[in-house]
Amino acid sequence: MEKNMIPTPLKSDAFRFDAFKNGEVLYNKKKNRLPAMGWNSWNAFGSGNTEALTKAMADKIVELGLNKLGYSYCVLDDGCYKPEREDGKLVNEPKKFPSGFRALADYIHAKGLKFGMYNDIGTNLCAGAAVGTYMHEAVDAKSYIDWGVDFIKVDNCYYMFDNATFSNPENARFTYAPNIKGIKLVLTGADKKEIHTICLSAADGRLKGVGIKAAEDENGTKYVTDIGTFDGTNTGTTPVGDMSGELCFNINAGIPDSWEYAEYDLFIEYATGREPGAGEWLQIAVDNEDGSKLIYDDFLEASDGKEAFRWSKAIPVKLKKGKNVIRLMNHRRQENTLNSYAELLKGFNEAAPDNDIILSICEWGKTQPQNWGYKVGDSWRILNDITFRVGWDGNPGIGRWYDPGTPSVTSQYNKAVVMDEFAGLDKGWNDPDMLMIGMDGLTDIQCKTHMVM
Repeated sequence: MEKNMIPTPLKSDAFRFDAFKNGEVLYNKKKNRLPAMGWNSWNAFGSGNTEALTKAMADKIVELGLNKLGYSYCVLDDGCYKPEREDGKLVNEPKKFPSGFRALADYIHAKGLKFGMYNDIGTNLCAGAAVGTYMHEAVDAKSYIDWGVDFIKVDNCYYMFDNATFSNPENARFTYAPNIKGIKLVLTGADKKEIHTICLSAADGRLKGVGIKAAEDENGTKYVTDIGTFDGTNTGTTPVGDMSGELCFNINAGIPDSWEYAEYDLFIEYATGREPGAGEWLQIAVDNEDGSKLIYDDFLEASDGKEAFRWSKAIPVKLKKGKNVIRLMNHRRQENTLNSYAELLKGFNEAAPDNDIILSICEWGKTQPQNWGYKVGDSWRILNDITFRVGWDGNPGIGRWYDPGTPSVTSQYNKAVVMDEFAGLDKGWNDPDMLMIGMDGLTDIQCKTHMVM
């Protein structure tokens, strides 16, 4: 099934990379919300959470007076559904949650608290259950509304259009453009005779953004690789700047004085792969004084390898007299992910236009959500999990104050500091993952400091 999947066509230019900086939200996403505060089941219980444990946690939040300090959300993480859908719908795991989710929500609401749940934009949840929201966004949104959900954390495992966690590594074919060695533009006359040709090598282009880089084949000929979105899950990377790379060519169209536009055939010299750095999906846009126009957004035919260069079929392109910029790129890692989260938000708004559900984006910073998350989400994760030591079988994990990778308090908050400019009431919030208060591995002082931060 996965082999035949292709990304959903973008509904409009509002979902494109070029619209990320326009400040406009999608599907009436609400603004001016403070960060959500409360309790999430994962770090304490992993997949072993139950209805009884959740009620006990809700009771304890009120008993300790945490609700009076703003800790109002009680959130079920992974492990609460049956592993398969029934009649296309999500169903509670009957042994762990015998009363069902509506009854649990009513119990939590009666405490003056808010009820949260969990899902994934892929086919499966991170713990494996085949109940992700992909292709079920509208029906799932209706279920969450019916259950009285106030908060939804949505992961990014098993996502078909990115080489994300537990996804097929070959999905990089969607998220990276092919390696590019050059382009050729051919202007033909009415009798289809060639009257003007522009040939440019990769060395004639301009590299724009982060991650994209020049390389050489075995003959020393230059080409450009890593045309895609730079993976943001590393602690040592800055989030500032254009995190997606483009190869840009400045073209002064050779058009007779009497013409304003001319139709060219564009050919791309390329080589494909299915790994980070070299993919199969190419986007082409033409920028000129009329604006930017996306003219191609699809696969190129696979080559025999990532250095087996070949020429594409002709791609029609309309150039304006004077300066044009041809942009070769692949922003689909960000655009596809935005599109998938937007479908869930759309479902909530269609099911209950006055809903007040918090959408917590959890793709671990992989697709640079600080660029686009504000359009649909109330918060977005900025790194991988704060601990990888939580047991999928329900055994609690071990917290760490310092770790050179992402699983520590200091890693998360160091990244949050450098990302501060992307957060705010008018946007949404950087999410340094869940609190690890009370977990083995953290001292009382570290727990208190963690909670203050």
